[in-house]
Amino acid sequence: MPSTLSSFKICCTLRNDSNPAISNGTGRPKTDRRTATRQGEEPPPVMVPPSSQLKRSYQRVVCGLVGFFDKMTSQHGPGNAETGSVKMNINVESPPLIFYGKPHSSTGAILSGQLELDVLAADTTLQSVELVLLCVVTMKRPIVKKCVACKTRTTQIYKWTFLCEPSMYRNGMYKFPFTHLLHGDLPATIQSSLGTIKYELSARAQSIENNTINLQQPLTVQRTLEGNSLRNYLRTFPPTNIVAAIAFPAAIHANQNFPMKVRISGVVNQLNEYVQQRFCVQKISWRIEEHITAIAPACPKHANKLVPSNESSSAHGNNGLGKLRRACPREIGSGHLKLGWKTDYASSEIKATFPTCLDSSLNPVCDIKSLSGLEVWHRLALVIVIAEEKVVRGYPELASPTGKVRVLCTSFKVVVTEKSGIGTSWDNEQPPVYENIGGGPPEYADGLMLEGPAFVSAGAR
Repeated sequence: MPSTLSSFKICCTLRNDSNPAISNGTGRPKTDRRTATRQGEEPPPVMVPPSSQLKRSYQRVVCGLVGFFDKMTSQHGPGNAETGSVKMNINVESPPLIFYGKPHSSTGAILSGQLELDVLAADTTLQSVELVLLCVVTMKRPIVKKCVACKTRTTQIYKWTFLCEPSMYRNGMYKFPFTHLLHGDLPATIQSSLGTIKYELSARAQSIENNTINLQQPLTVQRTLEGNSLRNYLRTFPPTNIVAAIAFPAAIHANQNFPMKVRISGVVNQLNEYVQQRFCVQKISWRIEEHITAIAPACPKHANKLVPSNESSSAHGNNGLGKLRRACPREIGSGHLKLGWKTDYASSEIKATFPTCLDSSLNPVCDIKSLSGLEVWHRLALVIVIAEEKVVRGYPELASPTGKVRVLCTSFKVVVTEKSGIGTSWDNEQPPVYENIGGGPPEYADGLMLEGPAFVSAGAR
């Protein structure tokens, strides 16, 4: 046994001398107390590769990641694609695609641009050139995670066919213009926790040698509502005589503060000839909730996983297959107020005006309701805590609290939308037509005599 221990110590010493990277600076190998034996023997040190080898491994990993991201950038580059003989680019010339107003009253937005083909090789023959406008709806929590048909649904909105038969092109740039009116009832582009709605232009060119070049360019579609007016609400809280009047904008924006006005009336009641009952505000709290619901349909292959449902099957275009409804509520803004309101017991009113806003770091989603089953709506909840007091008439400074506290809770539906900016709808930008022009030129009487030296001299000539 002693010979075995001595040989083990010699082996550890040789390993420590051959690899200085594992030394702790005292000439002795590093030890681990968790693996040390009871007799005090030091276990064999961990073999750490030299620093040069670690550096080479790090360089290989970094180079591999850089090459991977370069490949991804070349495949999904913004707006252009290239092969050996043809280079393709999509140039969108129209202003931002913004729907003004509600879906049933919006006139839509105009999409226009040019598909550019840069022929690099001489006498290149192309068999087909086409452009497709697509709407892609993706469910982040589908019925079957690995099924592409359950996760993604693609709808073709419009298709342009620029070339139907083989044609030969010389060196140079060729442009194919396109335009389309997007209907106002289409959903806007969103990115939520349950699903996404995206629009894209997909271009495809095929040569006579069956060489294909594809290009996808995403489009952003927004919707804005007019929020200049205020919404006024009245809430009563029986068995008391308290009435709360709340006012806030009809539409709010994600990156903008908006004021909220609260007026509470009926806070003073006459109990008898000498005693009054009144309420004082202790705290005002508010929060904005975002509710996202999505209907995840099943593809024909996985339709047996759900019970078939006939309700609203035609509305969502699922042909009566089973569906699974999902919901994801969250809080996107909150605050409280402990001071700052004005109390007027003479008029029996309490008034408060305070700013509220959404937390932009949480990426709030605008209101939307699409036929694909994805819906987003918001709710504003208001909580007011009041305490009861009794005061002798004529001595308001001698109020005595009764210890009773009431919590007034109410909620309202709010609309979150994009900022409209300085833009306007396309139908308001077009020039007036002939029928809309009023007040023509004045009529001249017959035999009107023109007098003056210029006309007289012209007639003499």
